[in-house]
Amino acid sequence: MPESEISIKKRSRSHIYFGVSKDSGEVLSIDQVPSGLACRCVCAACGEALEARKGTQRIHHFAHVSNYECLYANEVSIYMAAGSFLKAEKKIMLPPVIISFPSKAAEKAEDARLIDIDDIKYSCSPKVYPPLLILSVNGDKMRLI
Repeated sequence: MPESEISIKKRSRSHIYFGVSKDSGEVLSIDQVPSGLACRCVCAACGEALEARKGTQRIHHFAHVSNYECLYANEVSIYMAAGSFLKAEKKIMLPPVIISFPSKAAEKAEDARLIDIDDIKYSCSPKVYPPLLILSVNGDKMRLI
């Protein structure tokens, strides 16, 4: 397995709250889709089919049809959703830059500021982690972590 590829299989279960529409590629929350396979969603991390579990006993969530459990399913889908949001807004608020040294008091080097985004590139191959969300700002590129 290449170094860039990390296994996304896990043993403990956690709920998945976002899936990717097979039809549009849009990231959808569990609240936006019909129950069962009618949701027509796949996992953002591994690309496998999801079903929407919307019963009365447990919190609504997605699950892999094959019962495969992805370690990063939620995180990858959140990256995708953030990319879609930022692409629509074309702006992001950067936090202030604080510099601190053990021998001195912390010092603010730069105030928080709102910047315009020229372009956004999202990439994450199935079963590869971490996803990349690259913002282009005034010709410079920055990775959103």
